Amino acid sequence: MRIFEAAPEPMSLRWDGEELEDVLGGFRRWTADGTERPGTWEPPYPFDQAVYSPSGRWMVVYQRDRPHALLLDGRDVVRVLDREFVEDFDRGSPAPALATLPDGREVLFTPSICLKIEDLVAGKELTYLNHHMVGMRDFHRLTPSPDGRRLAAAECKYSNWGELRVYDVVAGLADSSHFVGDGLIPSTATADGQVGSVCWLDADRLAVAMTGWQYGIRPPEQLGPWELGVWSFTEERWLHRSPATESWGTIVAVGGNRVVALDRHPRLVDATTGEVLTQWPEVTLPEDDAPYGRLLYPVTAVDPDGTRLAIGSETGITVLDLG
Repeated sequence: MRIFEAAPEPMSLRWDGEELEDVLGGFRRWTADGTERPGTWEPPYPFDQAVYSPSGRWMVVYQRDRPHALLLDGRDVVRVLDREFVEDFDRGSPAPALATLPDGREVLFTPSICLKIEDLVAGKELTYLNHHMVGMRDFHRLTPSPDGRRLAAAECKYSNWGELRVYDVVAGLADSSHFVGDGLIPSTATADGQVGSVCWLDADRLAVAMTGWQYGIRPPEQLGPWELGVWSFTEERWLHRSPATESWGTIVAVGGNRVVALDRHPRLVDATTGEVLTQWPEVTLPEDDAPYGRLLYPVTAVDPDGTRLAIGSETGITVLDLG
């Protein structure tokens, strides 16, 4: 484990080879030995959120509680993004997502009271669903699969957050009504509980961590409170289910079957068994049993080979060696 000094605290992180970069800090960087190099870009607004494309080419920077957002191609500003689809900035705006579709097109997903998918290179809108078309649902957190084929979405109706839907993006682009239904996971798989966090282990398997909240009588096929499950879309079932007695918090995929759970302190977990492989109790994190779709997530970056996880906080950057 290594600790890098960072002042002010980073609000975004990504790996660029052996170095870490904070786009929201003006593209400031940290070398492998923790030396910080100052940023060279002055953002036009006090952005506090950033998302990146799998290729590393595109970025969206935005303000969580304001309408300001920019699409960047590398360090070049491409355009100001239309965020009129967000009605209530007081409760925070949903996070956009970037993905590469199976046909190679790089796309932008913009959520909230609509779902819009846009071709980044062509600047062309591929599909758009408004509030009434999606049955008064709000899309809050979008998590594309590594191959861009599927899209996990945190949805809420009115004030209830934590509902999980997963859609086939290719099918949705051919017929937008696909995004109106329950998606690819049966509603009974999670419906009476509250999903806390999800992450893709690979293009087929989705890890799902539940919160401790539960209501009603739970059917046997549904994950229980604090249970960790791995769903296969090929087999259309839970491959693995691991009970627990405490929160997982946000889970981050770090390669193979492994995830890091970020509640109170980091824990490296085998998602297929629930076994804690390694933990770092000396690294203090906030307590987190909030639902999927929460507005604030830990600032993290996994290097491409899954051997390092960087976690940003007010005390600096912690780099965990995952092996």
